[in-house]
Amino acid sequence: MGSNDKDAEESVTLSTRILSGAIKFNIFTFILILFSTDVIYIPVLREYAKLGFNYGNTILLMALILHLISLPVSMLGSRLKNSPSWNNARNRKKN
Repeated sequence: MGSNDKDAEESVTLSTRILSGAIKFNIFTFILILFSTDVIYIPVLREYAKLGFNYGNTILLMALILHLISLPVSMLGSRLKNSPSWNNARNRKKN
């Protein structure tokens, strides 16, 4: 099982990690806005949370664009790596 976990970690791209982090940040700031508005009314915390949520939305949009751009590039790279001509070249280098 150890090698399975290692392969899973290597297959996660940087754009996927950035997108995941941006989603978590957005959820956190949204919960902070709800908490500072409805549970305990703290105007200063609410203002900072709203600003963080606006920045989080911008970061999320950029991360989503980066992920959508890198997805076809990574698929193209894996297709070329598994092509027969690439396998022949790799076998020639081994011999």
